[in-house]
Parts: sequence; C-alpha cells; structure tokens
Amino acid sequence: MPPKSEVPERSVQDDDEYRRNYVAFEHVNALYALDNGWTGKGVLVGVVDDGVVANAELAGQISPLSRDFGNVTTGGVTKARNVIGDS
Repeated sequence: MPPKSEVPERSVQDDDEYRRNYVAFEHVNALYALDNGWTGKGVLVGVVDDGVVANAELAGQISPLSRDFGNVTTGGVTKARNVIGDS
C-alpha cells in the first residue's frame, strides 16, 4: 500500500484504522458503505479461521454460538480443542 501522503483522501472515513486494513476494506468497498451511513449494526458475521485471541476490541463480540473445531494431539492422543478466545 502506498503511503497516505501519496494517496488522496477519498472520504472523511478514510482514517488511520481504514489505512491499517486498506486491502480488505478496498475489496468490500468500505468507504462507500460508511459514507452512506451503513454501519453493519444487526449483522451477524461468521468467520472461519484457525483461532481468535480474546482482546479488548472483541470484548462482548464473540457469539456464544462460536465453536472451536480444532484438535490438540499430545503424546499421540488427539482430543477436541473446544476453547474459544485463547489462540
């Protein structure tokens, strides 16, 4: 991504956080959504990933419907991990 000084600001929402996540936000036209007042409030999002680390930004945001489908193998024995918010 080019430095902010080399790319014109395209929206009042084009801030430092937007720039940190530039590639992903560009793919989903985030500035268009923000400029039109779309916040995503009420939208349930599903994420398939290899884990989530609990942090202040996610406090209260991890659904109780979340599941950990990972496994842990110790001493040749594989067990379901079933832990949310630690990896």
